[in-house]
Amino acid sequence: MKSRFLLIVIFSLFPALCYGGNDNSVSLSYSETSGNTNTKAFSAGYQITKDIGKWNLYSEGNYLYKEDNGKESANRVSMENRGERSISEKLSFFVKNFIFSDRFSGYDFRVGIGPGIAWYPFKTEKQQLRIGTTVSYVYNNYADGTTDSYGQSEISVDYTRQLKENVQLEQGIDYQISLKNGNDYFIHSKTNLKVGLTENLSLEISYTVDYQNLLPEGTEYHTDKTFFTGVVYSF
Repeated sequence: MKSRFLLIVIFSLFPALCYGGNDNSVSLSYSETSGNTNTKAFSAGYQITKDIGKWNLYSEGNYLYKEDNGKESANRVSMENRGERSISEKLSFFVKNFIFSDRFSGYDFRVGIGPGIAWYPFKTEKQQLRIGTTVSYVYNNYADGTTDSYGQSEISVDYTRQLKENVQLEQGIDYQISLKNGNDYFIHSKTNLKVGLTENLSLEISYTVDYQNLLPEGTEYHTDKTFFTGVVYSF
């Protein structure tokens, strides 16, 4: 799984490294505890944006690995790619795809692709609000070996605000629901606070909540919560 994530990151970073990007970053987080409970947790991620003509290309990925008392307890890969083109000052058309893998949540992998519309109520240098809606084709390969495919509707809200010159807040939430089974839905929330240390280096505090309502076979919990403190290198 680790090698798969590295290949995804290298493949996604290749265009930005060769042709240059607009706003690229790589983040790393690590924590370790010992004593009555021995825990190791590692997280790595990246963000890439690039403008090509009238299109804005965006890619984001994250990898999470965790051990509790020497036993693997988390191993998750997620990635989203989006190509977006402005229709007007506040409206954009986009096509996006996502990849998700987490056997502890019951999935060998989930993949989806589809078109959508984004609305920007406001977009300034200090803050931005983006509301997007998407209809996607989704294919699920479950950890128990079964598969399924269906149409999926999604709505997402992303807010970014520059609190100070070196402090940025990012808040995002998205809701995905199967058009085949209304009980099969996902909610993902992410909060990031970045504090600039140097021109290229920042301290990041992140908190994510992932909820799935319909649990695949062998999955015990509906909600996963992750809190990390790490460093971000921007280029």
